[in-house]
Amino acid sequence: MVPVAGIISPMRIAVAVNPQASFGKRSTAGAAAIHHFRSAGEDVLELRAENAVRLGAEVRAALTADP
Repeated sequence: MVPVAGIISPMRIAVAVNPQASFGKRSTAGAAAIHHFRSAGEDVLELRAENAVRLGAEVRAALTADP
């Protein structure tokens, strides 16, 4: 992975996925985004939960966790 100008440490991309959002109409969007980023060589953290409340908790936990 080639760093972007000015970025000296690798980044990790977090993708929060709620497959039931929009009543499941775009349930494959999260997986597609994760696949796209990983195919580009990015480090991706997938956060997945069945509803917005639980997904919010997953996101908060990830933001406060040690890398």
